[in-house]
Amino acid sequence: MKSFKWRGIPVNLPSSYNEWLFFSILTVGSILFSIVILVLSIEKP
Repeated sequence: MKSFKWRGIPVNLPSSYNEWLFFSILTVGSILFSIVILVLSIEKP
């Protein structure tokens, strides 16, 4: 992970391909999970 400060805020960025892959899968997975939960909650009468 690359660490630096942006306007006084600590920021961490993935530095390797595997780190980018892990965080991308985690983000997409959480978005898909949220959409599924939202759809399932709307379908109830």
